[in-house]
Amino acid sequence: MLASQFFLVVAKRVGNQVLSSSEHKGLPMLVPTLRRMRFILASLLLVAMTGLAATATATVGLTASVGTVPLSGVVGATYSGSFQCSNSGTEPVTNVTCVATGLPSWASVATCSPSVSVASLPVAPPGLAGIFDTIRCPVTGAPTGTGPFTLTVTAIGDGVTHVTTRSVRIYSTATAMDATLNLPPALGAVVTRYESRA
Repeated sequence: MLASQFFLVVAKRVGNQVLSSSEHKGLPMLVPTLRRMRFILASLLLVAMTGLAATATATVGLTASVGTVPLSGVVGATYSGSFQCSNSGTEPVTNVTCVATGLPSWASVATCSPSVSVASLPVAPPGLAGIFDTIRCPVTGAPTGTGPFTLTVTAIGDGVTHVTTRSVRIYSTATAMDATLNLPPALGAVVTRYESRA
């Protein structure tokens, strides 16, 4: 039984008890008024429970993701990927901003699509998740030095903030990267491309 139906049954039973008590006490003039009160009470409960149910099912699913930003790179080689912020909830999210921090000076963020900030990020139609409900920002560059850095992606909207990070390491050569990852040289580039999709 739904919660709204339960409260309707309770309201009806309470009203019947009051009516019965009134009739036995010889107050027939109050019966029509009490019946109207029972109807009003039941209607108010139904409206309240409907509102609560709607509130419970509506969710804000704003999430930040490091997307396809690679886990590793090589000095002098092209380094590229994209981070993103998505709405996986059931309602549009307003005033959304998707930003990244922690990138080295050699890396830059190109123009985000549709924009780094949007007035409203909609819910994707069925089968089209990741298209209309997502802000996607390309990252590109060529590493100039070795070492680690941490990419932090932050999604903000409707009073909700979601943060995610990715630790990245840049190697001097592809051979050095393969050796560190304990991979045969021929597989290094392939696995790096695969990891970038995580």
